[in-house]
Parts: sequence; structure tokens; C-alpha cells
Amino acid sequence: MPYEGVNQGHWYYTSTRCKKILTLIIIRSLKPCEITAMNLMTFSIETFSSIKTLLLKMIKNWNLITGEEEIRILRSYSERGRQLTLIYALDTMFIKFIQHSCAMFAILGYHLEHMADTENEKSDLNLDDKAYWRIISCIRQHKEIIDFVDRIESIYSTYFFLQLGYNMINMSITGTQIVLYADEMFEFIRLMLLALAQLLHLFFECWQAQQLIDHSALIHESICKAAWYRTSVKSKKLIGIMLIKTLETSKLTAGKLLVLCFECFAAKMLGDRTTSQESIVPCKLFLRATFCFCVKKGNGAYHSSKGASSEEDYASHTGSQPRERP
Repeated sequence: MPYEGVNQGHWYYTSTRCKKILTLIIIRSLKPCEITAMNLMTFSIETFSSIKTLLLKMIKNWNLITGEEEIRILRSYSERGRQLTLIYALDTMFIKFIQHSCAMFAILGYHLEHMADTENEKSDLNLDDKAYWRIISCIRQHKEIIDFVDRIESIYSTYFFLQLGYNMINMSITGTQIVLYADEMFEFIRLMLLALAQLLHLFFECWQAQQLIDHSALIHESICKAAWYRTSVKSKKLIGIMLIKTLETSKLTAGKLLVLCFECFAAKMLGDRTTSQESIVPCKLFLRATFCFCVKKGNGAYHSSKGASSEEDYASHTGSQPRERP
């Protein structure tokens, strides 16, 4: 608005020094004021429109799919996403996007496995080669799915980076509190449940990302399972190109730094020995806290039983009666 206000004003009637000041105002007003999330993501209509674009693509895919098997696959994944949102009740849009992506990968794998079902021996110049046009359609579909996943990555990458950082800090603090309050049963259980909830949240996000990786990797296997040897030479060339492309699986990252998957979850929870032997991992804090708690309780019971047995032995040797405990 300041930039437009200066341009719409009668600046040409002002003096030379006023024009110089207006020039500085115009340069300064070129950079608008923004509200960001830790200077990583800007809150704007453009950010919201990215989610709207994903929803429109989902509607388009539902309208274009007409085959019975494809509709069955899409409905099964949609029902799975609905059940997960009812159970988890967090990140519902993220779950819907991931399950829809997995469904589209499954449909693409189904098309690739049956690309040569009606293929007959034909020359390379025959434009009626059904397998050839099916492969072209699958390549276009694969590109659309990759674009869909890339848009999910662009929307949630910063969010995952902030979420993982918050989880790691919060779990480390919770682990320290568990060690400090190991003697208090109620506080110990409360902190352990809090740590478990944080751990499950991180696990669920890695689980959804792992599903995306697995389904994108199935495309390569679907091509290998298909009767590609029955297709024409030009079809085999396209299949070779698609095989090379499908070697790179789709994945989600946290700030373009960390790939979300089960391997990442296990490495962060159990500790990465290749980075540092002295690094403190939240899971280790939980295990140590549980061990300390059990040892303290066990030592108390052990010392009490040991003290009682020693008094009984002393009484048997001396012939006196063991004293009663209050």
C-alpha cells in the first residue's frame, strides 16, 4: 500500500529534495511486512493456496478414475486415511495427502503390471501399440504423482523441521525430569506417559513418510513384474527410462536436512554411533531413568530383606528373639 500510495500521489509537483525522499520511501516499501514462523515460513494466502491446490488435484484424480479396480484401490486408501484420522486425531490433512499419494502409486503400479495384457506382436511403426500408449500414460501419471508429493514436501518440510526440533528438546527435558523424579511414583508415571506421547507423535510422522517411500519403491517392482518382454522395442525403451526414474523414491524431509523414515526414527531414538559416542539421546534418558528407578526400588527391597535375614541369623546364633519392626 505505501508503494501504491506514492505512485498515485502527485509527486511530480513536489520539490527536488521531496522527490529524493519519496525515492527512498519507494525503495523501502518494496519489501512488505511479513509474519513468519521463526523466519522459515511466511504466513500468507499463497501458503494456504498450496493446500488448496493439493485438494483440487485430489478431486481431479477422483473424477478422472473410472476403472473398478482403480476406484476400489482409491476407496480403500481413503478409508484407511479416515480411520487413521479418527485414531490419531492430529495432522488430518497430512494423513489424507499421504494416503492419497499412496493410493495413486498403487493405481500406477496396477497399470504397469497389466500394461501388456492385450499386447500383440506388432512392428515398431505401429501407432496402435496399446502397451506403448499405456506406458506413456503411466509416465505422465508418475510425473503428476511426483509433482503432488513435491508440493506436500514444500508445504510440510519447514513444519517437520520445527516439529522435530521441538520434540527433541522437549523429550530431552522430559528425560532429565524422569531421572530427577525417579523416586516419586506418580510423577514418574506422568512424565513417562508424556515422553511416550511425544515419541508416538514422532513415530507416526515417520511411519506416514515411510509408507510414501515404500509405495514409490513398488513402482520399480511393478515394472519388473509386468510382461515387458512381450512389448515392442519402442515400448521397452520407455520402460528402461522409467526403470531408471523409479530408482529414486519419493520422500519427505525435515527442512531438506533429514529424511523422515523408520531408519531415521531408529537412529534418533537408539543413537547414531557414527556421529558421537557421547551424544545423549532422549530414548537413552528414558531407559536410564527406568533402570535407575527399578534399581532404587530393588535395592530398597534387597536391603530390607537382607537386614531381616541378618537379624534372624543373629537371633538363631545367640538364642535371643529378633526384635519387632515398627
